[in-house]
Amino acid sequence: MKTVTMLIAVALTQAALGQELTTAYNTGDADMDTHLSEINESASSDYDAFKDKLSENSEITDEEIDRYINEENMEPADIYYASVLSSASDRPVSEVVGMYKEKKGWGAVAQELGIKPGSEEFHELKANTMKKGGKDKEKKNKGDKTKKKSKDKK
Repeated sequence: MKTVTMLIAVALTQAALGQELTTAYNTGDADMDTHLSEINESASSDYDAFKDKLSENSEITDEEIDRYINEENMEPADIYYASVLSSASDRPVSEVVGMYKEKKGWGAVAQELGIKPGSEEFHELKANTMKKGGKDKEKKNKGDKTKKKSKDKK
C-alpha cells in the first residue's frame, strides 16, 4: 500500500511541476519506444504539422486524427503507430486501434497481426518507421548547415 501511495505522490508531484509522465509503448523494442516518445514530443510542439504529415503518408484523415486524440484519448504516437501497423498488415487503422484498446500493448497487437518480435517483418517495420524519422532529422540538419553557411558569408 505504501508503494502505491508513493507512486501516486510522485506522479502528482511531476504533474504539478509540469513534467510529463513517460508513456510505455510496449512495442517489444526500446529504440521503437524511444522513437514513439519523440513523435509525441514533436506533435506537442507542432500538432498541425504532425497531422499534416501523418495524413499525407497514411490512409488516416485529419478528422480521424482529431477524433482519436480528442474522443479516444490516444497519444499522437499511438495513432502514428496504428497507421504504420495498418499499412504493414493491410488492415484498417480503426481495426488496429480497436485491437490496441483491447490489448493495451503494441507488441501484442503486432503479434496478433502476424508481426513477431525479431522476425523479418518486425525488422522491416522498424526500419521503415525509423527511416521516416531519420529523413526528417537529415532535412533539419541540412537546413541548419545552409543557415550556418549564409551566416558565414555575412
